[in-house]
Amino acid sequence: MYQEKVNSIKREVDQLKETLFARKIVEKAKGILMKQLDCDEARAYRLIQKESMNRSISMKELARAIIAAEENKIIFKER
Repeated sequence: MYQEKVNSIKREVDQLKETLFARKIVEKAKGILMKQLDCDEARAYRLIQKESMNRSISMKELARAIIAAEENKIIFKER
């Protein structure tokens, strides 16, 4: 019984870590959109939310794509 409780808590901690990681990625993507589109945080969030639904992908996946696109843009500008 004790081990089951420990395992349950470990799973919960892992889920919380993943949620926090996903939020950090979305926050970074929001910042990129806010800068590129000159919009506020709420609008950037709604754009990510809406586009993720339109594409049937998670907000985290879309945020990763936004970040990757921005990083590639920077890389190509520097060359």
